[in-house]
Amino acid sequence: MPSLGRLGQRGVAVLVIVLSMLLAVGWYSLWYTKAEAHVSELNNQTQSLSMERNRGLAAKHALPQLKTTITNLQTRYGQFLKALPPKEELAQLLQTITQQAADSGVIINSFSRSPGRSKVPNVRSVSLTMRLQAPFPELYIYLKKLESMKRFSTISDLSLSLGGANPANPTINAGLVLTVYIYEGTTVGGRK
Repeated sequence: MPSLGRLGQRGVAVLVIVLSMLLAVGWYSLWYTKAEAHVSELNNQTQSLSMERNRGLAAKHALPQLKTTITNLQTRYGQFLKALPPKEELAQLLQTITQQAADSGVIINSFSRSPGRSKVPNVRSVSLTMRLQAPFPELYIYLKKLESMKRFSTISDLSLSLGGANPANPTINAGLVLTVYIYEGTTVGGRK
């Protein structure tokens, strides 16, 4: 290998330039690109953490309202359970429904009971399927009485068809599915 003295001033300058360029390329490829990728990754993590922080702050601000909503729902749930008749009162409920029909002038041609489905713990639903016959005013009064019962119930199906020969006040045949909800638990929120 020739010594630096033999290269001359111009050769040394070229050698220094070439070595400087090789060092610059090595620095760029080995350190700068990795550092740039790392900075980009850190920026992405910063943005992600910032979004999570903003969500957390929003959740923190909404927490008191959420607690209030949960308390209100628990209170309403307790009131709902208190308003349901206990399972021992099912016979009385069925008697009330048939008595209201008789008082309204509605004839119950058929009456069947089947278990329903309830997603609420300690609550059972019972579906009552009835075939009714009465003129419209009497039938309407009976449906209003069912609607105003002081318990949780739903009418899931109602079908009406004309029957009878009196065109002024024809008899209406009605099919009705009434679902009532019954409490089967022991005690809840002061309920006995």
